[in-house]
Amino acid sequence: MRPANLALCGLLLVAAACGRQEPAPAPSPSPTDTAAPWFREITADAGIDFQHRSGLEGGFFIQEHIGSGGALIDYDGDGDLDLFLVDSAADDRLYRHETGGRFVDRTAAAGLGDAGYGMGSAVGDVDGDGDLDRETNTLYVNLGAGFQDATAAWDLGRDSLPYTGFGTAFFDAENDGDLDLLVANGRVRRGPAREEAELAAGVPDYWREYAEPNLFFVQEGGRFHNRSDLAGELTRRVEVSRSLMLGDLDLDGGLDVLLTQSNGPARLFRNEAPRRGRWLVLRAFDPELGRDAVGARVDVETGGLTRRAVVTSTCSYLAAVEPFVHFGLGNAAGVDRVTVHWPDGVRQRLLGLPADRRVVVYKPRSPAP
Repeated sequence: MRPANLALCGLLLVAAACGRQEPAPAPSPSPTDTAAPWFREITADAGIDFQHRSGLEGGFFIQEHIGSGGALIDYDGDGDLDLFLVDSAADDRLYRHETGGRFVDRTAAAGLGDAGYGMGSAVGDVDGDGDLDRETNTLYVNLGAGFQDATAAWDLGRDSLPYTGFGTAFFDAENDGDLDLLVANGRVRRGPAREEAELAAGVPDYWREYAEPNLFFVQEGGRFHNRSDLAGELTRRVEVSRSLMLGDLDLDGGLDVLLTQSNGPARLFRNEAPRRGRWLVLRAFDPELGRDAVGARVDVETGGLTRRAVVTSTCSYLAAVEPFVHFGLGNAAGVDRVTVHWPDGVRQRLLGLPADRRVVVYKPRSPAP
């Protein structure tokens, strides 16, 4: 079996009708089928006028002149994906998706506008209130109509301030039911050389001036605690880290980490956190379209607590992941209810799913016209 198929092993299939098999994707049309272009730029028509600025002036090295990331997030819960873009010199920008496919700049009204040196962005339900919060080493908590800077309240700023974060990801490292935070760091401008920095063979010594340690924060009691001491070589190594990706490589319910470097090796880390809790992994699949439902929201209710995640195939900075959502359940034997909010507005509920399962949820077929 090819490694790409490993993540499909052991799936518990949940379908709207008994005996359904996952359909093969429809064949793609030949480029000769039509003369019209497959993609059309609508940036200006949609009202998006963002332009990234690197914030660097004067002389610089090419590795210091890097673009940044963004996120598609339904921050106001109206069923439309909104757009968040990270900047490195001016304010980050939040565009609200209005009717007619137009986007309106709601940065100031939403309480955003961080003028820090932004790179990656992560989205997750950090406080367990059903709203999606976001983080770029500044933590913004979603209040519904806007965001509030909660960096200090969650004790995140002090330890992350000295470093340049790229890959940023929320995930439940020990499956205890709340989200933890991992940040991949590496400078974009030369700083004091770090003698402990590890360089690959043949890499010039000046790269020590870009190396920084990564950071791992564990959530406990409504705050983030710097527990980089628990992450082993993932945070002990001092390198020029860039992107990080999460996935359950050995199918044991724990999210593993793939880390890439600038001018250095890729590194793979298996999650071996002790006393991990139970878990549930969900895949939202639309059989009519023959694809995963990227953008779908999934709510999981257990013991009166609701957690939310969004189906996505990307992770923070320059990274792609499986379009599955992962929930840590602590000691719960299962979940009381799962609600899938499909991108077209259809809502589907499943009751009483057991823990420690991989579940494929099939979207109900649309009624015949």
